Amino acid sequence: MGQNDNTRGIKRRPKPFNSADAHGDKDSDGLDNLWEYENGTMITDADTDHDGIKDGAELHYWNVTRGIPNETAVEYLKDPDVDKDNITDGKEINGWTVKIIVGYDEENKLISKEVTLYGDPLVAYRAPREEDATTMKTTLEI
Repeated sequence: MGQNDNTRGIKRRPKPFNSADAHGDKDSDGLDNLWEYENGTMITDADTDHDGIKDGAELHYWNVTRGIPNETAVEYLKDPDVDKDNITDGKEINGWTVKIIVGYDEENKLISKEVTLYGDPLVAYRAPREEDATTMKTTLEI
């Protein structure tokens, strides 16, 4: 008792006379239980919004790296895709690997290269359209 019980959807205040409970960090995300309770994040889930970044690290990113005010940053902790571009904030911040085709070899087999892409979780990206193919110029070294 005394913890946010995510499995049953019951939110309970940490034990008021037990500082180990209130100031503990049950999910090891870098935020204490009382802070999580008061701000509506999950006490028993290190990544409240399941975007791939632990809550403490994500709060630091929004507050310190991006200079986002705490009230807004707390809301971002609960949203896995702040800019609504279908790329999670975790992927945009940490990067994700994709294979791109760069050509063909002498045996006419595809040559591909893995690249890591990064984004900005505050800027929505759109998928390339067919008409973009004629205007896009990309140089890759193999």
